Amino acid sequence: MKKVLCIINSYKKNGPSKVIKSLVTCKNKDYEISVLTLFKDNDENEVSYLMNNKCKYYSLNLKSKKNIISNFFKLKEFIKKSDFDIVHTHGIIPDFFSSIMKIDAKKVTTIHNNLYEDYKSGYGLKSYIMIPIHMWAFKRMERCVCCSKNVYDVLKYKLNNTCFVRNGIALEKSKKLVDRKSLNIKDTDRVFLYVGMLSARKNILNLLELFEKYHKKSEILLVLGDGELKKECLKYESNNIRILGFKNNPADYMNIADVYISASKSEGFSISVIEALQNRCYLFLSDIPAHEECFEISNEYYIGETFNNENFNKKLEKLRRKIKKESTERLFEVQQKYFSNKVMVKGYINVYNELSL
Repeated sequence: MKKVLCIINSYKKNGPSKVIKSLVTCKNKDYEISVLTLFKDNDENEVSYLMNNKCKYYSLNLKSKKNIISNFFKLKEFIKKSDFDIVHTHGIIPDFFSSIMKIDAKKVTTIHNNLYEDYKSGYGLKSYIMIPIHMWAFKRMERCVCCSKNVYDVLKYKLNNTCFVRNGIALEKSKKLVDRKSLNIKDTDRVFLYVGMLSARKNILNLLELFEKYHKKSEILLVLGDGELKKECLKYESNNIRILGFKNNPADYMNIADVYISASKSEGFSISVIEALQNRCYLFLSDIPAHEECFEISNEYYIGETFNNENFNKKLEKLRRKIKKESTERLFEVQQKYFSNKVMVKGYINVYNELSL
């Protein structure tokens, strides 16, 4: 059995961690998956889940990114001593460290976003330093696995060691801790749900403005998340727009929602969108490549609409008409067929196998 070490900054309830979680739980007889976190701020419940699945878990327990360089050699010695066959990193710091290490293990990374868009919108001027550094690190890997075809299409001309494996998630049942009555929502109301950062990249203010302008009286938007634009978001709050803040149980809200909505300017391949399908929510998403890819893959089913500022109302009207006639069970079938953790892990195992030849 070959040994794989997944390295991530911190293990939490986020997209990269869910990829690792799937690699751990979808066990494969040929590969043993271990997990190493660099920093202390981990979700203890999520870590316990890993360990309960007999995953070997390690952490450098660093408090700050300021002193991380001094721990590089500690990390290198740990990897050499443990004799891993594959080191699979997630994020710019783990990627950079892996890229400069002289080790026998094959080096793999997952590229979780379109860094040319995400870094510029999230880090401003710092992105002009971060992008070249990260691309330099990518080029020193044996394989760079993009989380979607649209990210692969951006990077395939710049990297000759890249491929793509689309994100997928495990089947998780809602605990149903949230119901419509507790939120003063009628059974006849149509609930739209947004989950994510309240940030410029997620285009949240534009989404609120469009919904405020075009919604019907019986349509309610629930907004789950936090971020630098929360104060501006609260200005839109009304009976039809509810700003609920960060929640650690978004699936419970998806359970009472009819439509998952996002006006994001950039995505890798949104885990929230996949979770929405699993919870039988239709999709109403901005027409960016990552969202369009989701619709292209599942084009034999009706799963919703994509929109932009100019056609928002027209597409919303079409969505209203269609969802009256369509079965929500098909949404779950789409997620299981194309975006399950088993489908995703099979792709990663194929990558590992190629490197092991």
